Amino acid sequence: MVYRLPMRASRTIAWGFLVGAMLAGGPAAGAAQSGNPFGFEVGEARHYALGPEEALAPGEMALWITTLESVEGAAGSRRFVFKLQHRREAPRTIRNPPAPGAVVNAQVDAELTVNEQGAPLSLRYVSQRHIRDVGDEVFQVTYSHSRGRYKKEVALQGWSWDYDVEMIEQADLDPRRPAGLFAFAPAALQCMEWEVGARMERRIGSGDTSAQTPTAAGAEPETGEPPAAADTSTLTDLCNELNTDPAFANPGLLGLAMPTLWDRRGDGELVLFAPLRPDLVRGEANRIPITFAPVIPIIPNVPGSRFLGNIMPGLSFESLFGGGRVAGDKERARDPRRYFFARRLSLDERQRIEVGSRRMDALPLAIEVPVAGATGVSAPAPSSLSDGFADAPAPSSPSGGFARAWIDDWGKVLRIDLDPPPVPLAVAGSELEPQDRQAPDAAARSATPRFIRLLHPSEY
Repeated sequence: MVYRLPMRASRTIAWGFLVGAMLAGGPAAGAAQSGNPFGFEVGEARHYALGPEEALAPGEMALWITTLESVEGAAGSRRFVFKLQHRREAPRTIRNPPAPGAVVNAQVDAELTVNEQGAPLSLRYVSQRHIRDVGDEVFQVTYSHSRGRYKKEVALQGWSWDYDVEMIEQADLDPRRPAGLFAFAPAALQCMEWEVGARMERRIGSGDTSAQTPTAAGAEPETGEPPAAADTSTLTDLCNELNTDPAFANPGLLGLAMPTLWDRRGDGELVLFAPLRPDLVRGEANRIPITFAPVIPIIPNVPGSRFLGNIMPGLSFESLFGGGRVAGDKERARDPRRYFFARRLSLDERQRIEVGSRRMDALPLAIEVPVAGATGVSAPAPSSLSDGFADAPAPSSPSGGFARAWIDDWGKVLRIDLDPPPVPLAVAGSELEPQDRQAPDAAARSATPRFIRLLHPSEY
């Protein structure tokens, strides 16, 4: 529920209240005096959960946690180290278990280091998804900023590769510092596996678990012809092309952009960075059948993991001694327009909202696709399957994933209201058409607005 405040409906008064709170020495002033632009205390964790309960299917859950681990360096060149955690569980019941190939659960653990402008200096994450009747998909991806670009490094079951990703050109983006850039991927909220209806399969010998087949767009054909353009005609195809994880729709990440937005008086164009999955895969030189058994969960960078990753579940002398190759569309993998998206963020009049059992004052925040003609940005379009892809020279991220966010006066994200699911929520494991698998309770869940909200300490 949203309640408008009759005496503070104008944006001018809203900004005056914020400045007054800072001058009066309130929490905002405390954050400023401590020199922490993001309002976190060291060790503070912010927990966010998918809800409300009446909108979730049996067994469904998603949780995001952002924790400030440490602050390093001297004033003016400090580095803020955040720990990010994400867990999600697909709907399931005893009578309706997940179907073969369905993602049962996923967890992502990450370490993000940002500068005083909130821009990512480094990001390392380990992702593990359990796929029913297939096994575990485990990999590590690291992004490191250097000389105006990011180096992407991938570790996957004893294999590793890396390549550089240039940054897009945009008026308020300084690639060297960097500044005007924030790691947040709201479009990934549209790509919860069970809502998309994706089914995963193991590519023979590739070490890659995805919803694509070996002949899908992005695979490197043996004929030597360039790969076909990615098909984004369905939501599954769109999410395969986006190739980022819902872990990076963490509301705590959006909070890191708020100091810059305050400086622009609540309305400005920023660049969002979407950390993608590996994109490239192990080469076809190693055709080791691995569909007969689950993938052995090898944690990257653990002593012995590289050796074990190459002999289990099959022996690969080529990769063991540094041979083999990496397959996939390398130009697509390096395309900066798949990683960086200029978006206009704008705050509106303060309102009162419900955050769990509490009512709190908050400013609504919208994220919009900017006007056509900006470098690296496609023409604006409604939040739909075609958003960002129609008549665009390269794929772009949708503006959506959520309808609006709600921010308190100190830059903390209180709630994110989600767009309706792309299709009616289905009973996990059902093979029926969407219109046939809507039990009355499933239909009611589909009609209930969903959100991700801040949990109060008593709810942890």
